[in-house]
Amino acid sequence: MNPNNEWRPVKLFINPSHALWEKVNERVEQLCSDIAEGFLLTQSFETLDFQHLPKNLPSLADTFSGRLFNKDQEVRWLRVGDEALIWRYTEASDEEIDCESFDRRYYLWGEWDKDEPGDHGSFFVEGRMPGRREYPVVASNEHDRAYILVREYRPAKPSFAAEDLHKLVVQLNQPRLIAHRFLDVGRSGGDNA
Repeated sequence: MNPNNEWRPVKLFINPSHALWEKVNERVEQLCSDIAEGFLLTQSFETLDFQHLPKNLPSLADTFSGRLFNKDQEVRWLRVGDEALIWRYTEASDEEIDCESFDRRYYLWGEWDKDEPGDHGSFFVEGRMPGRREYPVVASNEHDRAYILVREYRPAKPSFAAEDLHKLVVQLNQPRLIAHRFLDVGRSGGDNA
């Protein structure tokens, strides 16, 4: 995380691609060949699976979206008909977007359920939500909560056209964030959450 709690200048590279859905595993594996450790998040109509990156990428045939990520990069995919739209996000590449980044924690549902260990991490329960969620973190303290560390990107600070009201309105009505990517998964205990 950014220790000064400030936006910092970076260069973002987004590599969009697509493939036939039947080739999604092959294409994702190509884009992730240099990721040895990280996390895999897949979504299908039946499940949301969140785990440490396995040695071999499981079949993505039954999923409709997913992310494979670590602190250095993220690869996302989305099924659209018979195709997969695929994006790879990295920093400091050849064709970059000048922007600023900020790291934030987004807390996931639930507190650690100390009565039941998980297969890929720990189970977390939320009184307002039915069932349990398993996240790829090992909790150890009562009231531990899991979070995803997210890097958000915004355009580099523009010079505002204060002399022309119409141009200023157009500049101010641009999206604040141009992209985001997941970096890590962690936990923090009760009072620190």
